[in-house]
Amino acid sequence: MSQSLTIRPSGLALGNDCSIQNLTPDNAWASGTELWVGFTGGGKYRTLIDFDLTGVREGKAGIPFGATILTASLSLYVATAAGSAASSRIALVRADALVDDALATWNRWDGVRAWITAGGDYDAATQVTWTMPTSGSALSITGLASLVQTALDRRSGRCCFLLKQNDETAANVLKVGRSGAAYNATPRAPALILTYTPISADTNEPSDPPTDYDEIQDIATTTGWGDGIGDARVFRSAAPASP
Repeated sequence: MSQSLTIRPSGLALGNDCSIQNLTPDNAWASGTELWVGFTGGGKYRTLIDFDLTGVREGKAGIPFGATILTASLSLYVATAAGSAASSRIALVRADALVDDALATWNRWDGVRAWITAGGDYDAATQVTWTMPTSGSALSITGLASLVQTALDRRSGRCCFLLKQNDETAANVLKVGRSGAAYNATPRAPALILTYTPISADTNEPSDPPTDYDEIQDIATTTGWGDGIGDARVFRSAAPASP
């Protein structure tokens, strides 16, 4: 049976999200109540949003490892709509960049270690296209199930998104609400909205534990028990001769 879950970034004073920009590329832009995406005033702006899918890092309930992600969307509160409906992208940040959202800059993902490419390294194979809204107060970026599944299966449940405008020479900027005390009390913080099915029990597992020598030997002499290759009880082993 499928289950639903909404996850918001949290953990730091203002949450696990931030914007980075190239005008002052070594300065963290961790303050403020908005996340920027686009190009304005000669500067490129990108946003990082980090979600803990399993809850392990933050001691909260989350998605169990092995679950199948059915649907995933990123819900954002639009503080200032974009000037034009610009094509944009969202992708997973590269797996080994453990972004510190309080210290991340255009040049460095944790204030110390440099991105391979300034402005944030992301996995192009995971990217999804979306369009900036020019009006309204809500934005939903859909079709993210495969990205979230990758983060759950291959990145220990750490799902860090990078959002950027595709044409970063066109004057256009979108401002959305970020997390933190001021926004977490309202629907203005970013939210990852998911449906998933937990991992199914292995129907090949025996329902009873081994109780005698022969059954224990069955386990020791076959790799088939419980993995669908074969039933261990078929492969009988002779008991040792009496001393």
